[in-house]
Amino acid sequence: MKVNLFFETTDMDGMVTNTKQVAVMEKNEDGYRLVYVESIVENGDKIKSTMTVNEQSLRVLRTGGVTCDFMYGDAMVHNTVYGTPYGNIPLMLKTKQYYFDEKWSTQDAFSICVDVRYDMIFGEQSPMPMRIRLKITPME
Repeated sequence: MKVNLFFETTDMDGMVTNTKQVAVMEKNEDGYRLVYVESIVENGDKIKSTMTVNEQSLRVLRTGGVTCDFMYGDAMVHNTVYGTPYGNIPLMLKTKQYYFDEKWSTQDAFSICVDVRYDMIFGEQSPMPMRIRLKITPME
């Protein structure tokens, strides 16, 4: 099923960015799987993103112009690598708060909301407080 995927991200400086993607969503044994492709405007590269979301966690896999495997969940610490065209950057994600809510009234009327507050740590740098908010709704 095609869905709207609304993102609100807040960086360490409090800068809020809102974006919207159209994704294909399916329910499986791990929760909800969403797939979408986005373009990097500067060079035209494509990035395929696959998200798996459920009551316990959010996983974001990205391939293409950048690569990553980010996982978030209550009190979760996830060590990973952020791959860029310039090299791989090791980082740690420390989830401070994970919230998941889903409401269904019909197949065509639902919302799934996720709110993640976490610290992102590059190498030995100080933690950077971050936030991701997602809202998934049916295509209109």
